[in-house]
Order: sequence, then structure tokens, then C-alpha cells
Amino acid sequence: MKKENFIVNAWVANADSGVETAEILHHDQCPEGLDFTRVRFPEPGGLALPSAFGCIVSVIRGGGALLLEGRELAVGEGVHWYQPPGFSARVECSVGTELVIVAAAEGGRARGTQFLLRDEEFLAACGHEKGALRWVLTPQYLSRRVFLHHDRTLLSKSGNPLSWFHTTMFDVEGLPKNQEGKSVFKMSYNYRTEPNLCYEVDGEAMVRMAKHPYSEHNQAWHPWHVLDGDTTYHLNEDVCDSEYVHSDGISPDGISPDDLESGKERLPRRNKHEVRIAVGSVSLLCMHDPAPTGAERHSAGEYSEYGDLEKVVGSKEHREYLQALKPLDEMVDALSLAKAEGKDWQKHIHFLRYQAGRAAQIGSENQLCEEVAVQTPKRLQILRSWCTAELSTGT
Repeated sequence: MKKENFIVNAWVANADSGVETAEILHHDQCPEGLDFTRVRFPEPGGLALPSAFGCIVSVIRGGGALLLEGRELAVGEGVHWYQPPGFSARVECSVGTELVIVAAAEGGRARGTQFLLRDEEFLAACGHEKGALRWVLTPQYLSRRVFLHHDRTLLSKSGNPLSWFHTTMFDVEGLPKNQEGKSVFKMSYNYRTEPNLCYEVDGEAMVRMAKHPYSEHNQAWHPWHVLDGDTTYHLNEDVCDSEYVHSDGISPDGISPDDLESGKERLPRRNKHEVRIAVGSVSLLCMHDPAPTGAERHSAGEYSEYGDLEKVVGSKEHREYLQALKPLDEMVDALSLAKAEGKDWQKHIHFLRYQAGRAAQIGSENQLCEEVAVQTPKRLQILRSWCTAELSTGT
């Protein structure tokens, strides 16, 4: 089956409800094994949400009310929730509202049995002495990590926990140059797939994918593809599509008995791509399969990636990471729900934890800006505009 890297939304209006939908990925045609759909409301209206197998829902514009099991919750831009199987839910939305729905259309894909609602206002207060944990600002992007590997939401068809991020990539001024001498955002997701549902493109943006065979030098590329707010670019090479090199980084595909005896490690190569954004940004929602557990690794001039999940889970660093996140996750979940219920969340028992997490977040971002001012000063103004202290809200 041919895999498409680029999908452009085909919007279809429902004559009865007035709701417009764009079916982006189907569970039997993508490595994640899920249905990805965008929904928009050209007029006020309602929509029953999938209930048989579980789903993740994100509000990217507008808002309204989530009617769930007899409760009414206010949901707006920057609110995300996981709805387990068997929950009866409906959204009533204002004109102009847009949603993204990821549905597990087959049994066994719902890992979690508990409803989770997360508001980005509180994700932005997950700073820690070890650094940012859920609201991760880098010189290249801002990543709001809504659901992570340890969150019990959905599984891919390969049985891996999935993650759900809201990411904004910035323009490429001052970033390392590619082989043609152009500044680009370099990435190579060698251990996972990732559909990127772009919904807001400010400026000019494009993506290109590397051709096989992958090479450190003189890489051949597919043509650049222009991005807009109706385009999904899918890093859909799974493990079956991987090329391999040895751990020395220069060995070709294939492995000899001598290599096996010497203990050389085979490393996968897949989903290598570059992004160019001219004076602006790209906001998107993305799902990683399998879910990453830590920060993306960056080296100047090299292709950023998340590491091998099997080498992270269960490690001392991972245990410390989860320990640091536990009280912050409790804060995010409690305050997100209190806000959605219309309660005064600033009087909640977790408010002091929110204040401490936000202060730590701002501190880590200030430190990052100091480093960028020395290392890549051209990016400092771009970075500052996305710092938590500069944002009026957490979204």
C-alpha cells in the first residue's frame, strides 16, 4: 500500500448538522492504526463524540461545552481531553470552533479507563529544577506535551503507548544550514512515526523528505512541499521501512558475521526531513508512535531526534523524570478540571504548586535565552516572543 507523506484536507459538509469534517487518516491506512479527523463549525452546533473505543479531542479554535456523563464542562482553545471507551459525550460549539479528533476505531487500542482533561494554561506551569517537563521551549520550537508515554490514553496498532503534542515551530533564521547552504530545521525520527496536522501557518513554510538511501553527505531529496493550515505531513516510515547503519555511522546496510562478533550496533535510519519557515511560524498537533519519554536531542548542524524508547524506559533517568512529573501532573489535572467546571481554581489546594511550577518554567526559559544570546543571537528575538513570561495566557 502506497504511503502518502502529504495529505490536504477535503472538507465535507453534513447537511443535517451543518458541521464540516475532513477525514485525514484512516486506521487501516496508517502505521498508528487510528482515525484522524478535523471538525469545524461554520455555525453554532453540536456533535456526538465517538464512544465505542475511546478518543483524544483537542480544541484548536473557538470553544463551547462538553456534555459528558451528566456533567457540563467549558472547553476552549488549548483544551485537550482523553475520553475512554463507553463514555457518552457531546460537544456544543460556537461558530468558528475547530476540533481535532483522534479515534481508536478498533478494540484494544484504549489503554486508559479514566477521563483526562488538560488545559494548556496549566501545562505552562510544569517547570522543575530539572528543567521544563511539559511546556518545552527550544530555539527551534515550543512543544506543549499534552499526553506522554506514561499517560494512559491510546495505543498504536503495534501496541505502543502514543503521545499527543501541540507544537509551534519558528522561522529558521540563524539555524544550521543544509547541504545547499539554506538554514533549516533538521529532523530524523529514526525510532517513531509522526503525523503532523498543521492548522495555522504564519508566513511561508515548506517541508521536504529525504530519499533512500540515507546519507551523511550528498543526500538526495524529494521536492519541497508547501505547508498551509489544511495540510498534514506524515513521517510514516515505520520499522519495516528502516535502513540501517552500524554504530560507527558509516557502515552500509547489511551486517556480516564479523560485525556481529565485534558487537557493533545496528541503528535505524528513517523519516529524515527538513523544514523551512520564512519569517513566521507553523502550529500543529502531532502524535508520536511510540510516545517519546524525554527531550528531543539537538546537536548543532545535525538532525534532531528522539532516542530509542527501549533504552529509556526503566532507566534511572526515566524514573527520576516520572517522579518529578507526578505532582505536576496532579496539579494540571486538578486545576484543568476545576477551571472547566467554572470553579475559582486560584483557591484550589494545588494553586501553590501551580505558582512554583510557573516560576520554575520562567526561570528555565530565561536561562535558555541567556544561552541563545551567546550561541545564536539572531534567534533571541524569535525565542523571546514565545517565552511564558511574554504570553498573556498559557495557550
